[in-house]
Amino acid sequence: MARLRDNVIAGYVGHAWVALMGLAFVPAYLHALGPDAYGIVGFMLSLQALSLLLDLGANVHVSREIAQRSTLANPGPGLGRLLRSFESLAWSIALVLGLGLAFASAPLADGWLQPGAIPRADLVQALVLCAAVVAASWPGSLYSAALVGMEQQPRLNALVVVFSTLRYAGVLPLLWFTDTGLSGFLLWQAAAALAQTLATAWLAWLSLPPGARPASPHWDEIGGGLRFAMGAFAALSLGLVFSQLDKLVVSRMLPLADLGVYAVAAAIGAGLGRLVMPVFSATYPRFGRLLAAGDEAACTELFRLAGQLVAVLTGAAAAVACVFGQYLLHLWTGDAALAERLHVPLALLMLGAHANALLSVPFALQLATGVTRPALVLNLVLVIASLPAFVIATRSQGLAGTAAVWALANLAALPTMAWLMRRHLPRGETVRWMWRGVLMPGLGSAIPMWLVLAFGQLWPGLPMFPVLLVACSASFVCAVMFAPDLRAWVIASLLSRSVPWGT
Repeated sequence: MARLRDNVIAGYVGHAWVALMGLAFVPAYLHALGPDAYGIVGFMLSLQALSLLLDLGANVHVSREIAQRSTLANPGPGLGRLLRSFESLAWSIALVLGLGLAFASAPLADGWLQPGAIPRADLVQALVLCAAVVAASWPGSLYSAALVGMEQQPRLNALVVVFSTLRYAGVLPLLWFTDTGLSGFLLWQAAAALAQTLATAWLAWLSLPPGARPASPHWDEIGGGLRFAMGAFAALSLGLVFSQLDKLVVSRMLPLADLGVYAVAAAIGAGLGRLVMPVFSATYPRFGRLLAAGDEAACTELFRLAGQLVAVLTGAAAAVACVFGQYLLHLWTGDAALAERLHVPLALLMLGAHANALLSVPFALQLATGVTRPALVLNLVLVIASLPAFVIATRSQGLAGTAAVWALANLAALPTMAWLMRRHLPRGETVRWMWRGVLMPGLGSAIPMWLVLAFGQLWPGLPMFPVLLVACSASFVCAVMFAPDLRAWVIASLLSRSVPWGT
C-alpha cells in the first residue's frame, strides 16, 4: 500500500505544476487573445466546474468503494464491474452534456453574455468549442477518482504533469505563429482534454488488480450506492454552484472585459485551491480505511495533522497575496494598470479561498464516514444567502464588491461548519479544530505580514523581491510554529525520529 505521505507529495507535485502552468501563461493568453476573448476562456472554466454537478456523486462513491473493496482477498471482479458500470454512465453523460451545451451556444451568446467587441458568429462558434472542451474532459474525473481510491496518486500526477504541459504550453506556438486566435486555442484545449481523458482511462484499468477484466456494466453497481452518492452529489453540487456564483454574476452583469480581468484573479485563487486537493485526495480514502478498521485514534490524529497542514499552506499564501498582491500582479502580468485595479479583489478572493480551503479536511472525514448532511446544509445556506448579495455588491461596487461577498461568505462558513459537524467528531474535537486548526495557524501566517506593514518604511530602498521572499518564508515558518500538531511532526521529522504519519 502506498504511504499517505508519498501520495500527498505526488499530489503536490502534480497540482503545483498545473498551477505553475496556468499562472505562467495567463499573461501570454491575455496578450494574444485580449480581455474579451479571455473572458470566454474564463466562462468555459466555469462551465467545466459546473459540469461536475452531473456526476451525481458517482466519483466520490467510486473512490470510496474502491478504497474499501481493495482490502478484500480477491477484489478484481468487483472492481472491474464497478468501474465499467460507472464508465458507461460517464461517457453517456459526456455526450449529452456536449450536445446540450453546443445547442445552447446561440441562446447564451444572445441572452447571457455581454460580447463587447466579439462578433456574434465568432462568439457562438467559440461557445460550441467550449462545449467540446467540457465534454472531452468530463469522463476523466471518474478515472481520476478510481486511481485515488487505489492510492495511485504518483502515477496519476505523472499524467497530470505531462498533459498540463501539453495543454498550457503547447498552445503557445498556435497563438504566436497562426491567426486561428480563440478558435485555435479552444480546439487545442479540446484535443488535449480528450487525450488526457483517454490516457487516464488506460492507466485506471491498468492499475486494477488481476481479474478485473473483462468486465461488463451492472445496474446493481450504480444503484447500490445511490443513497450515499446522491447525498454527496447534493453537497458537492451546491458547493460547486457557490464557487462559481461570483463568476456567473460578473458574466451576466458586467462586460466580458471585466469578466476577463476577474478571471485573472480567480485563476490565482484557484491556484490556492490546488494546495488543498492533494491533501483531500490522499486523506479521503485513508479516512475510510482507518474507520473501517475501527482505528479512531489514528483517524483523529490524521484529521488534526491534515487540517493544520492545509491551514499553514493556504494561510501563508493568502497572507502574502493580501500584502504583496499589487506587486505580484505587476510582476506576473507586466501591466501596472491591471495590478492597480485588481489587487483589492485579489486580496479578498484569496482570503475567501483560504477560508474555503480550511473546510476540505472536515469534509473529507464526513464523506469517509458516509455523512453528507452538514456540508449539504452549509452549501445550501451559502448559495441562498450569497446570490442576492453578489448581485447587489456587483451592481454597486463592481469587481471589489463581488470579491468582498465571496470572502465574507467563506469566513462565515467556518463557525457554521464547526457547529454542524459537532456530532460527527470526538468530544471536544470541534473546538480544538477551530482553535488549533484555523485560528492559530492563521494568526501565525498574519504576524509577519503585520510587521511588514507596520515597519515597511524602514526599508524603502531595498529591492521588493528579496523582501517578498523573506516575508513569504517568515509567514510559512511562523504558521508552522503556531500549528501544534504539525509543528511536533516537523520537529520529530527533523530529528530523524520514526514518524508514523500516513503509514
